[in-house]
Amino acid sequence: MGGECVGKRWAAAITLAPLVAGIAFGQAGITGQSSGKDIFRAACVACHGTNGRGAVDATRGFEPPPTFPDFTACNATTREPNRDWSAIIHNGGQARGFSEIMPSFREALTSDQIEKVIGHVRGFCREPSWPRGELNLPRALVTEKARRGGGRRRDRHQEPAECH
Repeated sequence: MGGECVGKRWAAAITLAPLVAGIAFGQAGITGQSSGKDIFRAACVACHGTNGRGAVDATRGFEPPPTFPDFTACNATTREPNRDWSAIIHNGGQARGFSEIMPSFREALTSDQIEKVIGHVRGFCREPSWPRGELNLPRALVTEKARRGGGRRRDRHQEPAECH
């Protein structure tokens, strides 16, 4: 029993080592980066890959959760407003109900750098007909027509209200 537990701990440590190393080395190389692409390469490629579809299994070092994004899928990249992307990058995946595998970059990236990364990530969607999240307004679930007479409902058999 004890050996089995130690084996599982070592397996977990070996699996997470590339992730932690990638994040640590990525964050160390972020200083001085100016474009969204450069910042993405320094901070995000270890998990999300250079093409935005995710790093290859052999180098990623963890099993991607069901919520792991493919940034080339326009449905994943465009529907959320920038403030939601920013919250996830600032506070990590858990802040928005996603996997805890996504770390917080609050200490590593400035707000300006995060905005640049968001712009770069949105660029993975190559279909210009997809509106950005800020333009995806919620549709009303229930609507009513405007009525004459100050919005009061009239009985079907009642005479129409007079205009004054």
